[in-house]
Amino acid sequence: MSFATFEAELTTCFEDKLAQKRARNVIYTFRQGKQSLTSFMDQFELLHIEAEVSQEEAYFLLKRGLNDSVIQAAFGGFNVIPTTYTLLVKELKTLATNYEEGVTLKGVKEKEDRLRETSVATRRGRLSRS
Repeated sequence: MSFATFEAELTTCFEDKLAQKRARNVIYTFRQGKQSLTSFMDQFELLHIEAEVSQEEAYFLLKRGLNDSVIQAAFGGFNVIPTTYTLLVKELKTLATNYEEGVTLKGVKEKEDRLRETSVATRRGRLSRS
């Protein structure tokens, strides 16, 4: 018996024969909920691969699983909703990146403002004691 044959038999013996079916069940009911967009997208991509759903089906399931606020943020106003799964994923990943960078920058700005306020209050305290 060659190693390749042994490896093939071992893989066949231990592979999860229901993994694809379970992934299909999960992806059909998968919703973003309180997850971040990035986390949701990563998990959806894994399910998409595991469930082996078509691009068209994945497009429908992805749109259905997103929170309304994400759809509104991504495609509200004058934006056109992408018509393919690949374009939709690209648009959503851009949105997630921009949002996370904005949150990070907002957090830095808020921290700078708090430090500035603390510094001003400290100086005022020193001046009033003099």
